[in-house]
Amino acid sequence: MKNFIFRYLILLTLGFFLLKLPALEPFVGRLCELLAAVTQALMATLDSRITVQENIIRVYTGGIAIKVTKGCSGLTPLIATVAAILAFPSHWQVRVKAIVVAALIVQSINIIRLVVLFYSQIAFSRQTFDIIHGQVWPLLFSFLCAVLFLQWALQQLNAHRLVATCPADRATS
Repeated sequence: MKNFIFRYLILLTLGFFLLKLPALEPFVGRLCELLAAVTQALMATLDSRITVQENIIRVYTGGIAIKVTKGCSGLTPLIATVAAILAFPSHWQVRVKAIVVAALIVQSINIIRLVVLFYSQIAFSRQTFDIIHGQVWPLLFSFLCAVLFLQWALQQLNAHRLVATCPADRATS
């Protein structure tokens, strides 16, 4: 357990350091634009007045808009999830598959978050929106990413336990 925590903290620090590199800014900017476009396309199925321009989603006829920035990219919870997956003892092929699936799930949650934030800006006061944006979603996002990792880790432990209890099966495969 100590090794996992140590590796996790090192990988987490490395991931956050890499995220701060100026060389990655264009990638993060394009990711924000892609997230805005996907979110707008999803919302436009319900309301054709919603438009996107670069990384800004807005209602065409009103002043309601959200800007998808680096902090809205979902990269912070993704880095935390990837660091946990990489720190956990498992085969590399299994880890790579888990990282790809985690990235898809984290960004799907992020798109849902952006939709909720956009509509909460319409439905609630600025103060309530700020609470949802700054407190509720960060906690919920962190919790969901922790559950995602824990579910995967438990699957790995159960698979390892199953292999360890069936040595005859290992010899024949």
